[in-house]
Amino acid sequence: MSESDHKQEQIIETALKRFAHFGINKTTMSEIADDLSSSKASLYYYFPDKASLILAVIKHLLKIYHTEITKHFRKAGSVKEGLYSIIDIRNSFARKYFMLHLGSEGLQDITVNEQAIKTILREAEQAEITLLAELLEKDMAKGIARERDARATARTAIDMMIGLHLSSIVKKERRIIPDESHFDELTKQQKFACDLLIEGINK
Repeated sequence: MSESDHKQEQIIETALKRFAHFGINKTTMSEIADDLSSSKASLYYYFPDKASLILAVIKHLLKIYHTEITKHFRKAGSVKEGLYSIIDIRNSFARKYFMLHLGSEGLQDITVNEQAIKTILREAEQAEITLLAELLEKDMAKGIARERDARATARTAIDMMIGLHLSSIVKKERRIIPDESHFDELTKQQKFACDLLIEGINK
């Protein structure tokens, strides 16, 4: 890794920590520079504005997430294990990085790169669908699961989990940060829905 790449990685990891603790909207480039014991000018050399840094942080976080998901899928012996892995890892990240929530009102720094952010989130979701579809195809080949469109089934499963997550947020008061019990209940609901889905998939 070059010195320039190392410096960029340092900036991204420092920004991620501050974003995760205080939220994107309440974090300034000056504060990130202070955390790095660096100047704003040095920060802007690597990232021309806050919007580009936010995008880099999101890409970095999704790379970590995908690595974790892929590792668990390689160990998964069934569709259920794969789905449970997605649920556990998604909710673990949601707990840790809730303050990065992208729905903050008036967050111009995000809307600048809104399309780019949507694209990388969509790519991350498609990667999950691909991993799950591969597990489904294996179960169908073993005669465990009924023959069906594996990718469409995987997409429905992912959409179901996202829907339950969004529903749980809507039920909370808008500006209250969810506590541990919120995520525990969400995990329980998602796994219950997962079990129902598996019953419908398997012979």
